[in-house]
Amino acid sequence: MVWRSPGTPDNPGVCILQRDGNLVIYNRYCKATWATATRGATNVLHIEDSGSIQLRTAAGTRPWTNHP
Repeated sequence: MVWRSPGTPDNPGVCILQRDGNLVIYNRYCKATWATATRGATNVLHIEDSGSIQLRTAAGTRPWTNHP
């Protein structure tokens, strides 16, 4: 497993990169349970082989990563 959300197997959810650039995990009740709190419509999600998860902009900057 490369990455796991803060949920549990009995509480599935969905991870969405929203149009505003915020990466959000919603539970089965459509309630946000976690978010990157980022903004930027050009954000793209990258999951590296190393397990690093990053949001990158078109300019190549990283407004959020799971590894500082």
